[in-house]
Amino acid sequence: MRARFALWFVAIACVATLQADGLSGYLNLRAKYGIHRAVGGPALDSFVGERVMELKGLVKGMMAVKGQQMALFEPYDGATTLFIECPDGGEEWMLGGEIPTRMIVKVRRASAASEVKVSMMSAAPEKDISPLEAKEEAEAARKASATRQRNNKYTAMPTSQGEVLQVYADFIKNWNKRLSKRESLHIANAVIGNSLRFGVDARLIMAILMAESDFNPLCKSHAGAMGLGQLMPSNVQELGLSNAYNVYENLYGTVQLVRGHLDKYRQQTGREDITTLALALAGYNAGDGTVKKYHGIPPYRETQAYVRKVIRYYRALAGPG
Repeated sequence: MRARFALWFVAIACVATLQADGLSGYLNLRAKYGIHRAVGGPALDSFVGERVMELKGLVKGMMAVKGQQMALFEPYDGATTLFIECPDGGEEWMLGGEIPTRMIVKVRRASAASEVKVSMMSAAPEKDISPLEAKEEAEAARKASATRQRNNKYTAMPTSQGEVLQVYADFIKNWNKRLSKRESLHIANAVIGNSLRFGVDARLIMAILMAESDFNPLCKSHAGAMGLGQLMPSNVQELGLSNAYNVYENLYGTVQLVRGHLDKYRQQTGREDITTLALALAGYNAGDGTVKKYHGIPPYRETQAYVRKVIRYYRALAGPG
């Protein structure tokens, strides 16, 4: 899915009736659609359906093409280049060239072979948005640090399983050398404890975390996924979690979701094998709706690579047989 060298020229219609009024209007629209982070350009490569999302990049300049004002928009990740059609000339502050910008857009695509249709709903200067996000991230990190040892209902490994804790913690520390020994122990404890709670092989959870976050509790993606298991805001809400960056809460949610996917596809296939596991991993990565739509693992490069990677890690951890 990371088409780093792909060059798309996508016309984005600036719908004047949807333009929000200033920064407050932009933030209100962001809140209305539950947007927490901008997505990367690669998200458009294989997107199918309709969705409101936020894009982040540079407005490189304005130009007239066949009588229409166009803004050249370059996402920061370099995956796509977009010509944005602005019938009303765009925002005045976008006229200077090389302007770091956020855009809330509505994206539509009927099928994988169809053209991407994007409508700009609102725009704001990056300088107004990034300080707000930095403040939110600092607060999330503070909460994660303050609650890292809170066990409540989300913990914990039974003491009878304590003999395996150090083995897991050592592996985690070796994989992500930025972690302290204490952090590695917390992660190992939560992995084993929640795996026992929900009846999932702890080695599978380890493989998923290796692929999702490299065991970084504060990992965040361009799409807004959070923490060790890269939970989306909708997951956090559905599971009733309060802090996705907390090790125990995140893994409580992650393992519970994995258990649900395994059960769902075992019921569908009638067996418990590598095919069922692959479908469960695809559902975790791309969503059950996408798996249903394609009657199997979606033809997305990212999802297919993700499934292969997790299974490879899992087999390596499980050993022969």
